[in-house]
Amino acid sequence: MAELDSDTLRAWVGRSEIRVDSIDARPIALLSATLDRDDPAPRAGDVVPPLWHWLYFLPGYRQSEVGADGHARRGGFLPPVPLPRRMWAGSRMRWHRPLTIGATATRNSRIVSVTPKHGRSGDLLGLGWGGPHGRGNFSLQFVAGGLHLRGGGYLRGGDVLV
Repeated sequence: MAELDSDTLRAWVGRSEIRVDSIDARPIALLSATLDRDDPAPRAGDVVPPLWHWLYFLPGYRQSEVGADGHARRGGFLPPVPLPRRMWAGSRMRWHRPLTIGATATRNSRIVSVTPKHGRSGDLLGLGWGGPHGRGNFSLQFVAGGLHLRGGGYLRGGDVLV
């Protein structure tokens, strides 16, 4: 990661991204059908099941803003590192109030750490984020979340990223 020094990477700590979404019933109904569940049709005021919040706050980037990996180009919310692969590194969540159908909710993601690392398979960057997500009747706190940006090659059985 010679292209970016640690001071440049640390400048990303504190950067935030805010997304607002209308929590409608259709994504809940579609995921229920995909999972072959016999759930009643979702209605306004129904609580969104835990972790189904992933159905909302989806990015909508112009084609010219999309990188080779299908995600937004780096340099906005994520640091502009030349590592081509992203891996979810886990998270811990604390729910304070549920997300409900019919609400308008806000997600505020904030980068809390940027850690360059080097392992057997090459360079990687640990990226942590946290902060409250939600306003109004919804509140979820990512106590800790993480993403690893990794260099070339494929993961092999036994590769450990810490």
